[in-house]
Amino acid sequence: MAVGIALISLFSQLPPLALVLPILLLAVCLWLWRCYWLACFLAGACWGLVYGHQIVNSQLPVQWQQELLWIEGEVVGLPELSVSRGQLVSRFKLALSQAVCHRGAECHDGLKLLRLNWYQGLAIVPGQRWRLQVTLKRPYGMANPGGFDYQSWLIQQGIGGVGRVVEHPLNQQTGHNTGSVDYWRWQMAKKIDLVRPALQHKHLIKALLIGDKRGISRQQWELFAATGVTHLLVISGLHIGLVSALVFSLLRYPLLLLMPSQPAERWAALLAFVCATAYALAAGFTLPTQRALIMIAVVMLRLVYRRHMAAGQGLIVALLGCLLHDPLAPVSLSFWLSFAAVACLLYGGVGRYPVATVTAKLLSAQCLVFIGLLPVLAILLGQLSYISPLANILLVPLFSVVIVPANFIAALLSRLDLSLMLWRLVDILLACTMDYLTALFTFTEANRFYIASRPWPVMCLALIGVLLLLLPMGVPVKHYALLLLLP
Repeated sequence: MAVGIALISLFSQLPPLALVLPILLLAVCLWLWRCYWLACFLAGACWGLVYGHQIVNSQLPVQWQQELLWIEGEVVGLPELSVSRGQLVSRFKLALSQAVCHRGAECHDGLKLLRLNWYQGLAIVPGQRWRLQVTLKRPYGMANPGGFDYQSWLIQQGIGGVGRVVEHPLNQQTGHNTGSVDYWRWQMAKKIDLVRPALQHKHLIKALLIGDKRGISRQQWELFAATGVTHLLVISGLHIGLVSALVFSLLRYPLLLLMPSQPAERWAALLAFVCATAYALAAGFTLPTQRALIMIAVVMLRLVYRRHMAAGQGLIVALLGCLLHDPLAPVSLSFWLSFAAVACLLYGGVGRYPVATVTAKLLSAQCLVFIGLLPVLAILLGQLSYISPLANILLVPLFSVVIVPANFIAALLSRLDLSLMLWRLVDILLACTMDYLTALFTFTEANRFYIASRPWPVMCLALIGVLLLLLPMGVPVKHYALLLLLP
């Protein structure tokens, strides 16, 4: 079923929606004939097809491009205020509250979310409701090979049109929703900005706490990507998994003592999932955090219902859940990297002789992920770096044990003087982190492989070689796997 859903995202043009009903009838017949695999594949393809047509319907009609339109909606996300061509510009997303009409006649109710620029330089606040005159374009972007696919990113975010606000005397704010999660995130960002004395890396503190990435520069993004630590410096599946694991571990035994007649493991799992959901909401509920939340839901529901589930089976169930929620996920690079990393850990670690010390476990996990992601990074990015394990082996425990928990506690105690001390500690550790990453990058910058040509036979050989390398130590063919990586 997951393959059927993912297949639709590869189509350059969607098949007609009228095919859904006959394909579903065929899937039901195949199910009755006990051809379960093929029936599930066709059912997944139907879901991907319906979702694809829904995405197409949510975009701006072609004939409305560059036309003057009146819209009403609420500001969502965290708006950005920057300077472009010598004037201030506010960039924000607007969730439409009613259908958009063209010249008061033809209306389109599929358009839900817009990305707008307002060159007035007005400070836009999350939760504000506006009635504005705008000109829009459909999602678009350059098609440069190897470059960032802006159009694909816009469509994955559910954005149906991009444009600018046109100055008009009837542009007005119609209300303000101060109870939204984004308004709370904006307030917390302001509180961190006002911390005295000024913190050197407050933009990273905000990124780790509320998913506010507005202050991270392009050079810093390039440094994080080159050293393989982007998942540490922004809220990712690692942080949400850490929160759920900590809450589950801390609550399980106290609940067992307080409620001996109740299933403590179930309540701890439910509370851990609630806390992970709250953290994902604080991060803006982005697509990577949603995928991590689905993975955690699979693990916690297994504990709640006390069902045995093999590691591989759990990964496939999580994969299906992610694709049911977002059939366009296979278009995203982070989707492949996150599932490939988890698959490497399960394939190379589950059922093996356990390592004794925490240091050995960290080294083993880093080696598994590094080896397993070699062909994935080569295929998707066209380059390989050796410094990712050196960066992660030190920074993963530092962020997991010290930086992220201290940042949380400081936010919870933000009205007390203790929070300032904790944020100073986090700021010092982040400064050391940046120095360490810069030194690593400078030292190993010349030791990166760039792989321009990636024919499919070479990619298949590399994938087979990695699968052999991750086999247990006693397998005799394991050492020959290096030969498959040479091409």
